[in-house]
Amino acid sequence: AETITPAEFIHALIRLAYIKFGNLIGVHDKFIWLMKRHILTHEKIIEVDDKLALDMDTPKMKTLNADKKRKGSLKKTFARYGEKRDGQQVMTLSQFMGMLKSANILPQDEFLTERECRYCFLAVNDDETSTLEPMGGMTADSAIIVSYAGFCECLARLARAKFIIPKYDPEDTSKPGKLKPLAPAYKEFVDDLIQRTHGLDFLALKRVGLTM
Repeated sequence: AETITPAEFIHALIRLAYIKFGNLIGVHDKFIWLMKRHILTHEKIIEVDDKLALDMDTPKMKTLNADKKRKGSLKKTFARYGEKRDGQQVMTLSQFMGMLKSANILPQDEFLTERECRYCFLAVNDDETSTLEPMGGMTADSAIIVSYAGFCECLARLARAKFIIPKYDPEDTSKPGKLKPLAPAYKEFVDDLIQRTHGLDFLALKRVGLTM
């Protein structure tokens, strides 16, 4: 056959991942690594993602990220749930998901599913970290990392998924490709996250396995 079904397409990707990343410990991790390194790297061809890249560079977004109080609080959250590798503060996918769970964003949120949150993290193109192929026995969740700049992009993607995409209709010919501004949605999401994570008993959360 010259065409394949969506299910057959996924199966083909899983087979490719299994062959290419045989040193990873599970099929899930092989597939995640294929998506991160070879599929989502081309995501910028998508119209909506182009809009995000432009919005992240706008004066309003730069002003929000430069705000001393917000930046200080957000950096504390990033350091609190992340770790240091080779002297650089980073956050893994596991730690990112743990942060969202401890803040009760997952699994409570109406629009942000666990799959959507993982996708937002994996889709980040972070020039400040060099995520190399993991060593044998390492999971993709612990190998894939972002810097603070990448973390901010993750949050912007989550804000877009929660507040903007649900109201986006690409087939609306009256205003094709019209998206609501990112800055207000980003501010609302980030400020809420800071409030949710501020003052949490991190050691207690770690003991019960909500953070990693």
